[in-house]
Amino acid sequence: MKSSQRLLSIVAMEAELNSVTQTLGKFREIILSENLKLRARVFCSEDGISEIFLVHSGIGLVNAALATACALDKEKFSGILLLGVAGALREDLEIGDLIVAESVLQHDSLFCDESGDHLMAPGSLYVSAPLQKRVSPIFETDSNLQGLILDSAIRRRFPKNIVKGCLVSGSRFEANIRGKLNLSQIHTNVLGVDMEAAGVAIVAQRAQVPFLVLKTVADRLSPAGGITEDYKNFLTFASQNAGLATQLVWENFQKNLNTNSREKLQ
Repeated sequence: MKSSQRLLSIVAMEAELNSVTQTLGKFREIILSENLKLRARVFCSEDGISEIFLVHSGIGLVNAALATACALDKEKFSGILLLGVAGALREDLEIGDLIVAESVLQHDSLFCDESGDHLMAPGSLYVSAPLQKRVSPIFETDSNLQGLILDSAIRRRFPKNIVKGCLVSGSRFEANIRGKLNLSQIHTNVLGVDMEAAGVAIVAQRAQVPFLVLKTVADRLSPAGGITEDYKNFLTFASQNAGLATQLVWENFQKNLNTNSREKLQ
């Protein structure tokens, strides 16, 4: 394929993999790593100019980071798209609402001393670094990729609300309201919590590849039953948004790509 543009799409669970596959249709499969049992489903646009590599990473920061790193080592990508589900950290968020993460914060990357717990950038020095040289723990997502899903035409096609803000990410599944409320206070405009975004963000930042995180609410902040029940009951429904979100981003990605190509020829 000549001068192709590629998007890497990471999903944690099989339900999300199936949703994206059903939406995008025909694909070919390639091996990213035989030893790590990582494969990618490759979907090609009709004009052959753009491709999406869809990778099923497995749940958690380590799995997400591993899959992202393997894919980036295999191919060059114009952007990374992490899809999946999250827990709501705001009362007004409902099942199926789409969180567009403007920023990602790993909530369990902490320096803990007598004065309390302090957020620190994953993999960076904290206690031995001067205050002014400590790295920010916030990972910013790409504004251009954000625009592909926040476009007004896309908003009209999406069945639920689309909200943007901060997504906190860590290695624990938070299934109690008190824990969720604590997470909602660690940064401004925190919307949800997941278990993969920080892993993808770390790799994307190191590789200097723009990335975006789109997460659908699968469990509410304070449901009438319980958070675990919400998650079990609505996981499949929430996962269906992964396919729609991928399709909408890809459509706009191709549209922008074709526009840029025409402008270069003028």
